[in-house]
Amino acid sequence: FGAIEKEEIVDGVTGQKSWVAKVALSLCNGCGACNTACRAGAIDLDGFTEEQIFTQIESLVADKGDENE
Repeated sequence: FGAIEKEEIVDGVTGQKSWVAKVALSLCNGCGACNTACRAGAIDLDGFTEEQIFTQIESLVADKGDENE
């Protein structure tokens, strides 16, 4: 969705470079796609717990299953 940007960071002691994901708040619409896609579990969506997000997803999947019956 374009709200996640890759940012290079440099360790102040070792000088080692690495990359982190950064949320561009101006582009974020609060959909939660980044939260559920983050395998590291490093993203928290303001206003919702991870459990609430997964409950919403499970509900949507269950509703979709009901439509196919």
